[in-house]
Amino acid sequence: MTDDASGGEGAQRRGWSLALAALGATFLLLGTVLLYARAEIFDSDNFADHAQSALDDERVRAALTVPIVDTIIEQGPADLINAEPVLEAGISGVLGSAPFESLFRTAVRKAHSALFSQDAETLVLALADAGIVVIEAVRAISPETAQDIPTDLEPALVEISESDAVIGIAGAAED
Repeated sequence: MTDDASGGEGAQRRGWSLALAALGATFLLLGTVLLYARAEIFDSDNFADHAQSALDDERVRAALTVPIVDTIIEQGPADLINAEPVLEAGISGVLGSAPFESLFRTAVRKAHSALFSQDAETLVLALADAGIVVIEAVRAISPETAQDIPTDLEPALVEISESDAVIGIAGAAED
């Protein structure tokens, strides 16, 4: 009878050992995920680095160029619609430039704190100083077109929603 009792006790110990091993593995996995999130997502500098590196992708620049061009055309004189290709070329070039990357990085760092303080499903970046950089880039391509761009442009809000390709590309840039 003592053999049966010790056999039952051994099975119980094995059960507890397996349960504790599974619990330890779960905590190890959770800790790894949280450590990664802390380093790559919750750290505003790393977050800004990943967002800035996304600007190297032509598809991201194209997705950002369209709403900026649309805002310029909507707020400027009617004949700016004819200069859309010039505006697109200038803005696409600006999006890859060092001055814009600096502005973008600052805006992303500010948006980072707002992103984790809201339950928003979209990320909105206000790039007020980018208008000056855009006008100068367009001036290099077409001085006449640059003169038509209103200098008092309302800062454009570029909304990147879940349906945009930008979210997927930005996610890939984090990897």
